[in-house]
Amino acid sequence: MSYFFMTLPGDTNNVYAWDFGDGATGSTPLENHMYANTGSYVVCLTVTNAVDSCTNTHCDTLVVSSATWTNINSFTVGTSENTWPTELNAYPVPFQNTLQLEFEVAEEGTLHISLMDAQGRVVLNESADATRGIQRVSLNTESVSNGIYFVMVEANGTTTVRRVVK
Repeated sequence: MSYFFMTLPGDTNNVYAWDFGDGATGSTPLENHMYANTGSYVVCLTVTNAVDSCTNTHCDTLVVSSATWTNINSFTVGTSENTWPTELNAYPVPFQNTLQLEFEVAEEGTLHISLMDAQGRVVLNESADATRGIQRVSLNTESVSNGIYFVMVEANGTTTVRRVVK
């Protein structure tokens, strides 16, 4: 069973240390890990800033219950309630020179939109002001190579991520 693990890339001075709970580790913001067996695994991510030595660790339990593919297209993380969508629509599938995003926001604020490749590198970054209601954003992706990407929309302390394909 293969899983993608992703943290939001932050300061370039951050060092990432994944522990997948089965003896395997990783060191990039975006990791793909294959579990050989079903079971319960405690997955931990430790992020250390190399400049000020500040360290933060978060652990969670992952239950691998079958050897079939689980497709997670979109997820949201954050602490703000009723602020951000749990669904981020992205089209067309696959996208070519333009990626259209559609989502609804409950509060005005500034959006930060990033497109990251499968290695966690940011290949496109944009900011925009959002008003309350349905938002439609077009990203010019002409310079982006074909592949699997993650589009990340951040605002008001919450981040929504969706897997997209070009």
